[in-house]
Amino acid sequence: MRKYEVSVPSNRERPVRLATRTGASVVIQPGEKRQVRPALAKQAKRKRGVRVEEVQSGSEPAATQQTQTEPGVDRQAETFKAVQALVQKSDPADFTAQGRPKKTAVRKLVDFEVDVDEIEHAFQQTL
Repeated sequence: MRKYEVSVPSNRERPVRLATRTGASVVIQPGEKRQVRPALAKQAKRKRGVRVEEVQSGSEPAATQQTQTEPGVDRQAETFKAVQALVQKSDPADFTAQGRPKKTAVRKLVDFEVDVDEIEHAFQQTL
């Protein structure tokens, strides 16, 4: 299956939201790149200023590139510190309806793309 890389320029004020017919969605923040399926790439082409390129087979996925961190950075410890700070702050806007920290809130506190599973693990450690 073909894959496309969608990139949003860093000077764009708002993130780009792409949605499937089933209701799943992908939100791409300014300055970020993501690999998407053809249907979402077609939708992204219609968005002003968004760049869409076909990914050559064998190249590294954009999601993998986003999750890499600087050498010496402990992802788990940084994620834990961010979740702990959110819990201490106790701002309802930083949590989901189920009481879990929002990915966007954690990402604002760390310098790397964080996975929902990493957030959940860190959240369970704070309890």
